[in-house]
Amino acid sequence: MFVNTIREFVASYPIISIPLAIVVAFLLYRLTRYILARVSYWVAFRTETIYDDLMVDALYPFRVAWLVPLILFYYLAEFAYAELPIIKDIVLFLIILAVVDFSISALSGINDIYEHQPRYTGTPIAGYIGLLKVLAVILGVVLVISIFSDLPPAVLLGGVGAWLAVLLLIFRDTILAFVASVQISTQQLVKDGDWIEVPSYNVNGFITGISLNSVTVRNLNNTITMIPTHKIVDVAVINNRGWDDGGGRQINKSFPFDVNSIGFCDTALLKNLRKYDLIADVVNDQIEKIRENQLETTEPVDFLLDGPQVTNLDLFMKYVSAYLSRRKDLVKRRLPTIIRISESGPKGIVVQILAFTKATGSIEHFATCDEIIIHLIAVAPDFGLRAFQEKSDAISNPAP
Repeated sequence: MFVNTIREFVASYPIISIPLAIVVAFLLYRLTRYILARVSYWVAFRTETIYDDLMVDALYPFRVAWLVPLILFYYLAEFAYAELPIIKDIVLFLIILAVVDFSISALSGINDIYEHQPRYTGTPIAGYIGLLKVLAVILGVVLVISIFSDLPPAVLLGGVGAWLAVLLLIFRDTILAFVASVQISTQQLVKDGDWIEVPSYNVNGFITGISLNSVTVRNLNNTITMIPTHKIVDVAVINNRGWDDGGGRQINKSFPFDVNSIGFCDTALLKNLRKYDLIADVVNDQIEKIRENQLETTEPVDFLLDGPQVTNLDLFMKYVSAYLSRRKDLVKRRLPTIIRISESGPKGIVVQILAFTKATGSIEHFATCDEIIIHLIAVAPDFGLRAFQEKSDAISNPAP
């Protein structure tokens, strides 16, 4: 009865019915917008969880309110303007547009909720969310074409081969990015907060965001670089997350010494080195060996090579090993500490130290490195060692 009354009213007053429908639709929109906004924000602000706040911000209730007047116009066009199907098609197109927009916003809200969970480990789902958004847009386009062409969606999807060719051409980068996102997510190649280095892009900084199409990196110099997502699996990427996962950050330092300063230790040098508690036992054992050799041999001991020998560099390396083993800020068990002599060259003979600090943060790590380096450089002269240093103009040409 109500439908017939409206149909008769529209037929009798066609000029008045359209403005009146617009006014009614506008009032419904304002009322719906007011109710949705008030209720949603009231609920969001009065709950302790942040999830509803994120969803409300993503959906933006003011836009959702457009569905009410559009649905009203759709049914009005169906029974009042049946002779003008184009009106119904246009309204249905607007409804599809609003639904697609709503779906995209809802997916963004789901992504925000996922990333704000306490158990979030930094592995994003933005790639999957981005693909769902693309599928929502594609479905909306298919439905719109179906509406204006009077072809069922199944017929349009029947030419899947042609559609795939077009999609591969249009969404090539998106498809590559999605595949890369799947690899990044499943294999946990990178995640938010990782410190990465990408030499091919001159990138050295922390990941601040991973989306379907790009990885955002804030460099150490505070600049921002956007790297295509699929390039993360195509180029060399150094991920420093291993410092945290492995429980230590590596120290790799080399100390070059003048070859001419390396030699065998005489008794005077050994007695001087006994003051260092870290190697006092080793030095005393060496002194005892020399004393016993002098008592046992009948040959005159007039040269260092005539008895037990030890070099100042050997004692220095034992001191370094003992010194590092005493430090509580270094990893001892799981990660090895290595002191070795690397290849000698034009800059003398080089002692290399490989160790791992427990602190992985840059400030604490470099503070430990500096403390170790300064200590070893300061103690080396007591072993009769001279650090290799190229002569500068100030040394080679001293001021008069």
